[in-house]
Amino acid sequence: MGDTTITWTVKYLDPRGFEASLTVANSDGRAVLAKADEIIEWLARIGAQPAAAAGNGEPAAPVPAAQLTALAEGEQRMLITKLVRTDETKADLYGRGHRFKDLTLFDLSELGAVGIDFAPLPQGQEHPCRFFAVYRESGKRNKAGNPYKDVVRLEKAE
Repeated sequence: MGDTTITWTVKYLDPRGFEASLTVANSDGRAVLAKADEIIEWLARIGAQPAAAAGNGEPAAPVPAAQLTALAEGEQRMLITKLVRTDETKADLYGRGHRFKDLTLFDLSELGAVGIDFAPLPQGQEHPCRFFAVYRESGKRNKAGNPYKDVVRLEKAE
């Protein structure tokens, strides 16, 4: 088996309106994700906006720099675009375009930080949303040996 290269690309509109893209490639997936987080923060600081949203040709909402806090060591940020309430206190969170849940939110009241009232959300239904979930990998592992991801905080994305 040959070397595997992980790539991550982001398309964006710079503050002057020019469309551009950045690509990060490395054989170390963690290094790629860390660099991607740095790039996302930098793009927010300079006032860049995401290029056309996947599939619909419309620009995604900008992410103001003031709403993104610096990540502590070991933290990662994921854009959440769908949530499903699973019971009285929990919800599954899905990243953009993901079919399977990425994170579990164990305290629905945390949705208030991103302006979502959880009380009227019925169980089992998908709800479109747009916010960031900051998480870190847990020391606990699932059956496949992968680390669980613990949600640290939620941040507004627009």
